Amino acid sequence: MVSADSPEIQVRLFGQLVVTVAGQPVEISGGRARTLLAVLAVSTGEYVLADTLADRLWGEDLPRHVRRSMHTLVSRLRQVLGPTAIRTKAGGYALTLPPHQVDVLHFENLLRTAFAQPDHATELAGIKTALKLWTGDPFDSVHSDWLSTVVTPRLVELYLSGVERRVDLDEAGVHAGELLAGLRELAAAHPLRESLWARLLHVLSDCGRPAEALGLYDVIRSRLAKELGVGPGAQLQEVHQRLLSDDAARHVAVSSEPGAGPPPTDSRPTVHAEQLRGEPRSLPPDVPGFVGRTEQVEQLAQSAGDRVMALAAIDGMAGSGKTALAVHVAHQLAPRFPDGQLFIDLHGHTDGVEPVRPAEALGRLLQALGVPADQLPRHQEDRAGLFRGLLAGRAVLLLLDNAADEAQLKPLLPGSRTCGVLVTSRQRLAGLDTTATVSLDGLSPDEAVTLFCHVAGRHRLTDTSRQVLIQIAEQCGLLPLAIRIAAARFRAHPSWEPQQLLDLLRRHRDRLAELEAGPRSVAAAIDLSYRQLRPELRRAYRLLGLHPGSDFTAESATALLGSPATDDMRELERLLDAHLLQERSFGRYSFHDLVKEHAGRTVAVHESLQGRREALGRLVDHYCRSTTAAVRLLYPDRAENLPIHQPVQVPPATAEQASTWLKAELSTVLAVAEHTVTADRPACARHLADTLYVYFRTVGRSAELQSLHRQAREVARAVGDTAGEAESSIRLGECLRLRGAHASAFVEYAEALQLADAAGHRHGKMAALHGRGLVHGILDRNDEGLRDLMKALDLADELGNPAGMLDALNGLSWIHGKRGEVAQAMVYNERALEIARSVRHRSLGKLLSAAGHHHLRQGDPARAMGMFEQALQEARTNGNRHNELRCLDGLAESHRLLGDLSAAADCYHNALQLARELGSPNWELEAHQGIGRLELALGHAEEALVRHQQALDVASALCQPVDQARAHDGLAHALEKLGDVEGAAHHWVHALTILAAIGVTHTDEWQVRIATLQDHVDRISPLMELPGRRRSR
Repeated sequence: MVSADSPEIQVRLFGQLVVTVAGQPVEISGGRARTLLAVLAVSTGEYVLADTLADRLWGEDLPRHVRRSMHTLVSRLRQVLGPTAIRTKAGGYALTLPPHQVDVLHFENLLRTAFAQPDHATELAGIKTALKLWTGDPFDSVHSDWLSTVVTPRLVELYLSGVERRVDLDEAGVHAGELLAGLRELAAAHPLRESLWARLLHVLSDCGRPAEALGLYDVIRSRLAKELGVGPGAQLQEVHQRLLSDDAARHVAVSSEPGAGPPPTDSRPTVHAEQLRGEPRSLPPDVPGFVGRTEQVEQLAQSAGDRVMALAAIDGMAGSGKTALAVHVAHQLAPRFPDGQLFIDLHGHTDGVEPVRPAEALGRLLQALGVPADQLPRHQEDRAGLFRGLLAGRAVLLLLDNAADEAQLKPLLPGSRTCGVLVTSRQRLAGLDTTATVSLDGLSPDEAVTLFCHVAGRHRLTDTSRQVLIQIAEQCGLLPLAIRIAAARFRAHPSWEPQQLLDLLRRHRDRLAELEAGPRSVAAAIDLSYRQLRPELRRAYRLLGLHPGSDFTAESATALLGSPATDDMRELERLLDAHLLQERSFGRYSFHDLVKEHAGRTVAVHESLQGRREALGRLVDHYCRSTTAAVRLLYPDRAENLPIHQPVQVPPATAEQASTWLKAELSTVLAVAEHTVTADRPACARHLADTLYVYFRTVGRSAELQSLHRQAREVARAVGDTAGEAESSIRLGECLRLRGAHASAFVEYAEALQLADAAGHRHGKMAALHGRGLVHGILDRNDEGLRDLMKALDLADELGNPAGMLDALNGLSWIHGKRGEVAQAMVYNERALEIARSVRHRSLGKLLSAAGHHHLRQGDPARAMGMFEQALQEARTNGNRHNELRCLDGLAESHRLLGDLSAAADCYHNALQLARELGSPNWELEAHQGIGRLELALGHAEEALVRHQQALDVASALCQPVDQARAHDGLAHALEKLGDVEGAAHHWVHALTILAAIGVTHTDEWQVRIATLQDHVDRISPLMELPGRRRSR
């Protein structure tokens, strides 16, 4: 926060932007500066990363120099507000004001505090104080897509909730008159918000204007039908019924005379079967154009059997189509229940309506069966007994819709097995003995598209690609309610194209705000399920919304929630019961996409910044501990190089379990790494990157590794961790080298070397020298490569680092081998093998494959094959896919030289496929080159020509001259076979020129040498009109 002697700053964002410093208004000039202040103000006290600020300021129209422009705007604000008003830390900016000095935040805090008050008087006073701050639309003079699409809807929703709650608290209607004008204005501004209209009708009635309220209801109903093709929702219907009842009561009161007879007695009346109506038929109409759910319809229909269905339950999340399915099935089953079908909405999950009490529900059902109201038993047990007696032996189907729980349902169940019961609920009804239970999820893509087309109108979609329609359905989470709303909006806008609707759903930062039409709202449906939870479950739901993974385990949920594991398991189960969570596979939980969005929106409103940060910090710590434990088990020989972290409570017990955990959690770990700064755990970014390096390197996931280390480097740079910055640059160099970006890799290694020297980080210097030496070797700067690798070897020896020694020795062996100095290469290789075996190092397979290549250079393919086979077994045991590539290439060449061309082809094609999977262009080059040699040996010169050209293209893209010379040699042999002597000569001359220019006499292929190439040129020169050429030396 600002220091005590700093002048007080007030920022008013309702209406026009107004800023005062020490009580005096100040001018913020420039639209971008005003927007930056507004964006920082709504997150005051929170450091917002520069990239996030840029997105909120400019959206997709970023300036050419983003950081420079940002710095200019911040400097301009500091000149007006004072030098300490905006602070910089870890690549982000924060406005250091207390929340009560920013009117929109003060408004939010006051309302939340008021809503939490236990007594109505205090709550009402707090709401009134908060609502007075709303002096105009928020951010009226500020232009930001983020503010208008993310923050403004949240504030408007909170404001409307406050107004509605103020009306609810005026139980006696004392202030109805003063509330009326404001409600009229708000209802006009939000014509599709059912809850506002319901309260307006209620206030009109309190003002003694019930006829006007009834007339206004008809207006609303007509508007909804005309504009959206839907009727009023349950809340409006409930208010309408109340108005009608009150109207009827008034008429009775007017016509009654004093001295009327006594009310009916409480004794139980006698009801006879002949009093019943013939056959009650109270099912709602079947859903027009019902789509999908074929399997569920069949399951429910089969469970009915021959009129002996005891009970079938349909549960699912809000908007999943439970009622639609139940009504559809009920109509299909109706012929099996000729004595009637009864329907009742139990309002277990209806906004603003209390669940129907069992006694009241029984009364309605009995009246539907013909029992007069004045003969209904008073007590619930008597009503239940009468209900069961009247249904005994009759074939009647009951549809009990929207049940709250088992307690509400059990008194309503008939005793006769000739009856059937269908129940729907958002809760899993585990306490009922059901003959069938169906849990609804989203529709299949095909079903979702069919539903969308039916509601939207097929005539407007005839030219629309199916892919666009599927993407629209996926943006709706395949949820029937969301699809119907999106389709209704599309139908209500004749000028829209399907692609425009898709773009709207994709671009909008708050998808839930787009999925509203009339009284139908996905957000409202989910919010009702949330509000019906107990306080501790609401907190769990909110905090789980912070989890960045697509799914999560109970262990990570425990870390996020910060409570005992047993409590967390119970909370997860209860959220599953409420269909706010899903369990796709055993022990892995996830949100539906739209529920996840609601949870994220809710946690931002109801949890403090500090609370969110602490929860994310616990989650980051959990993944740091667990990742470290798993990688230590998988790579014990690398344990000494892994960062230290406190042990995990329940670590994996075996390497196999560790591997399984990493595969399952990898995407989540990467997502968590992006939140290390937000969680106030910047050191964990490097921790995760360093820990996962050996795993990613082994399994060939260089793209993810590169992203992780770029992020870690940015964090290290921001906090001044020079050694950490060096480590990240080394890892980035490794990633780039593996992907063939050698020039970029060289830059990273060189920068890492400077950083390591500056930090006195000798291990980092060793690794940077090793990496730079390898790049020198790849680019055929062999002398420079050998010098760097010898320095790396000396440093590793001084530091007593066997892993560093092995890396350096292997690099030295490789460069000597490619120079044709096989004896020296074998010396380094054997020394490395001795070290690897003594410490049981995982690089043993890599060293064995290197030995195999040396034996190939010595012309001993049989011995080479033995080495490659051992190395391949090691690689597959350890999951080292890059070394598997080396082995496949070596085995292919060995088979070819030994004459087993079929086995060679299999190995080359497997290597090519693996190289593409790993994104390894160097090994893709080797596979093309090898397949080309093989095709030529089989007499397929045309196919060989294609392969060698592909090898040349890759080698040229990688700027690897020696490999270019090898590809030219392959092309020359293929052209000679095809009779194009001049073309063959051209390529051999080209290969000679390349090798002579860089001073190389030998390559990895024994047949591609200066002497051999010159022999080819000399051999074919007499066959064509070529001037004599001097023999290259």
